[in-house]
Formats: sequence, structure tokens, C-alpha cells
Amino acid sequence: MLKGSVWWHKLIRHLASVIDVYDSMNAVMSLGIDRRVRERLVEELVDVCGRPRRVADVGCGPGTLLEYLVRRASHVIAVDPLQPMLCEVRRRLHKYRHLIDCVVAVGEHLPIRDEGVDLVTAAFSLRDFIDWVRGVEEFSRISRRCYAVLDIAKRRGVALVAQLLWWGLVVPLAALAYRKNPSHYIALARTIVRWRTPEEIAKVASRYAVSVRLERIAGGFAFKLLACTRRDDCSSERRKRGEVRATTIRGVERPRGDERSLH
Repeated sequence: MLKGSVWWHKLIRHLASVIDVYDSMNAVMSLGIDRRVRERLVEELVDVCGRPRRVADVGCGPGTLLEYLVRRASHVIAVDPLQPMLCEVRRRLHKYRHLIDCVVAVGEHLPIRDEGVDLVTAAFSLRDFIDWVRGVEEFSRISRRCYAVLDIAKRRGVALVAQLLWWGLVVPLAALAYRKNPSHYIALARTIVRWRTPEEIAKVASRYAVSVRLERIAGGFAFKLLACTRRDDCSSERRKRGEVRATTIRGVERPRGDERSLH
């Protein structure tokens, strides 16, 4: 088994152990803003990309973002490598069960056809991929309109030290209040060490997108990235009128034949 795979399987076991306190600890880790950030992301996606018919939420966890997505889409595919997470999705969103398909899969190999969904979302999950570059390629392959990434923004210098102290010391100690082993959250903190900066992620995303929009949020300690995969689906008219404001990191045409490299 590859070294990266060993690390990933350990991380997955830790995540499986905190499902019952997942949202409560998210509130602690984000100082209470995580739900508001997710809700605003969905609102912005609908504004920029239009109301989607089909959405894939990759690394959906217990369904925190899905609670907002399922109200805006006709069909949602909940993707997570952990079956217990998907069981929690079914329990939590039972009244929307006719709109949701749950799929056990990893983000690097999504069992969804090319351009099979209008929108792909990945909220605080891309950081946990073994190969996040491959994950971005998969998002681009299956999305017909756009995809969005919401995650922790890795800092540099003193800010990185503060970030690691928060995630590696304060958050694990806070887990004791929920009677959870701090090691579960120390494992999550380690994902930041191997993570990349938002600008590096945007650079990779721009290889396959018409345009990439990046915004740092939460005082710069988190970011949201929106990549449009089709020019005519990215609300160009609204951008011209100034109704949508964001910074385009880079806009490129998708090269002909590039799709072959994404299979």
C-alpha cells in the first residue's frame, strides 16, 4: 500500500469517529461562521452559474452543505468515501430523499459521466484527497457549468504557525468537551501541512476552466474558488453589468482534446 494511501486510511478512520459531533466541532473550529459561509457559497453559485438541475457534492460528510444545495437543485449526488457519513445524510435529509442519490466514492475517481452534472461542490474536503490535483481534474470533467471549492487557506510564515497551533492544539483540546480523543483532530491538522495555498490551487484549476475566481474569507484563513467550465454558463451578462464582483485569477479557453487527459 502506498504511503499516501496509508495516511489517507488513517484520516478516514479518524473522520468516522467524529460523525456525531461533526457539526458541533465545525462551529468551534470556525468560531461559529461555518454554516453562514456555506450558505453564502450556495447563494453565490446560484447567482453566478444559475439554478442547477443536477449537483454533485464531493466529500459531503454528514450533509452540512447539502442542506442548502438540496433546496436549489432538482437532483443531488452526495459523494463520500465513508458509508456512515452517507447514512447520516439520509437520516438528516430524509424529507428530501427523493432528490438525493448517495454514492460511496473518492474524489479522484468519481463514477459520474463527463459533464454529468451542472455543478460540483467540495466544502472542506479537497484538502483530504490523496491527490488533490486529480480531484480538480475530476471536478472539471464531470461539471457542465462550474465547480466550487471551499476550504482552509494555508498561510505562510507567522500566520502558518498560528494556524497550526489553532488546528493542532486548541481544536484538539476543545474536542475533550465533546468526549472525543484529541488525536482525531490532530490528524485533521496534519492535512494543513501537506496542503497548498489558494493561489496554487487556482493555478491548477485554470488549466481546465474558462475562468477561475478566488476569494479569501474568514480573515484570510479560508477561501472559496469558483471555476467556470463553460463560457456561456458563467453569467457573463451579469458580470458585464457589475452584478457579480470577484477577482478572476486567470481565464483560459479549454484546449481541444484536453478532455482525454481527464478520464
